[in-house]
Amino acid sequence: RLLLVAILTSIIGILIILYVAENKDTIIFDVNDIDESYLDQIVRVKGTAGRVGLGKDITIINLNDGIYDIKVIAFDNSTLIKEGMDLEVYGMVTMYKGELEIEADEIKVR
Repeated sequence: RLLLVAILTSIIGILIILYVAENKDTIIFDVNDIDESYLDQIVRVKGTAGRVGLGKDITIINLNDGIYDIKVIAFDNSTLIKEGMDLEVYGMVTMYKGELEIEADEIKVR
């Protein structure tokens, strides 16, 4: 009986961890919401892919909401992302050469 309780408790704990991991940072910002107050913070931002630049092991995406834009840096070759795609980006806001950017940990096509 004690073994059954231990197994059920373990399963419930694992399910809670999976739920929390999947639903991290549920607030989704627009591009125009991101300013210097978010520097060095993790955010989730939605927008449309503008110009997409591919380099060796890096992809640079101009994410925009029709008025404002921000650069998204992905340290891989994200060749599947094309201009005009609606994206959701999860990553850290950084400053590079005086401009805000998002270093993407995760990019989803919406």
